[in-house]
This record gives sequence, C-alpha cells and structure tokens, in this order.
Amino acid sequence: MDVQNMPKVVPMEEREWFVLFSICVAGKSAKQTQKKLNDLLIDMYEHTPYSLNQSAFDTIWWADKHGQLGEYLRKHKIGQYKRIERAFSAVAELEVKTDLTVEKLEAIPGIGPKTARFIVLYTNPDANCVPLDTHILKYIKECYPDENVPKSTPSKGPKYDKYEKRFQALAKLIGISVRELDTAVWRYYSLGEPFTFDKYQAARIRDGN
Repeated sequence: MDVQNMPKVVPMEEREWFVLFSICVAGKSAKQTQKKLNDLLIDMYEHTPYSLNQSAFDTIWWADKHGQLGEYLRKHKIGQYKRIERAFSAVAELEVKTDLTVEKLEAIPGIGPKTARFIVLYTNPDANCVPLDTHILKYIKECYPDENVPKSTPSKGPKYDKYEKRFQALAKLIGISVRELDTAVWRYYSLGEPFTFDKYQAARIRDGN
C-alpha cells in the first residue's frame, strides 16, 4: 500500500501492515517509514517457517517468540526501538477484524491516542475519531487563531478531547467526513497539494460569514 495515496478505508488484507506502519511512523517521514517497514518484513518473511508465514502479524510473532524482534528492528533502523518492540509484540496478538478499536489499541504499551485513532479512522468506515498530529493542530489554529492550540499532540485527556471535538466540528461545518478532512490537511501541509475545498471555509461558516 502506498501511504501517500491512502484509500478511504484500508482493505482487510492490508490492515496488519497498516497497523505496524502506524506504530512506526510517529514523528517520521511516511515515505521513508514505508520503505523501512517493507524491507523489515521482507527480511523477516525469509526467515520465518513457511507454515507460519501467513501474515505480517505471524512474522512479527515468530521473531518475538525467538527473541529476534529487537534485532530486526535495529538492523533496519526503525528507531524508537523499545517502544516499537513492545507495541509490535502486543499487536501481533490482535485480530484485525474485531480488535481495532481505540480502547484496545490505547491499552497497548507504545500506542498513544493519536496512533490509536489514526488506525481506527482508516480501518473503520464509520469512525469519526481524530488523530491529532501537528498538521491537524496547525489547521485548527488557523481556524481558531485566538485559541492557544498546542503545537504538538497532547496526551490522552481533556485537552486531547477538546481539540478532537474542534476538528470534528470543522469537518461537519464544511460538510465532509473527518477522514476526508484529515487526508486533505495532511496532503496540504506534507505534500504541498491544494485543498479540495476552500481552506478557510469552516472558519467563515463558523463566524456566520
């Protein structure tokens, strides 16, 4: 899957890969992380017994069981090794058809509110949760210039909830889904692409103009 051209909903057959990517990408380049993760999994696949080599999670589970997961992560320079190793070890036990909920993902060491919501937003077609990254916070600040919007993702709690609701309200004012607005914001700030709607439309609607 090419993360620079995200589907509206990640297909079931690619969800294990997407979960692992979401854990790895925090604070990193999406393009570089995608390549490193693909190289990591190809390497691990080659050393996993064929009978177990059915999915990305199977391969992670095998490496973890044999004490090799951390070694593979370091070999492919994934970064944040302790956090990612703990998270990979735990998510390999999940069932992507039923377990990809904010509550279950946030319970995993190494997965915070932003990553949990990012996974759910792009795997559950009915999701309305918001992965508050720096791009979304920048957009909220532009729409609410008088507010003291944080520049980095707040921890789980009232502040996170406040700005999650802000973004949900902006999407509703524009008349698009949270997922569509999240994608548009990311592509604008990360790739320099134009918005598919008026950038300040939500602010004008909010102010009654």
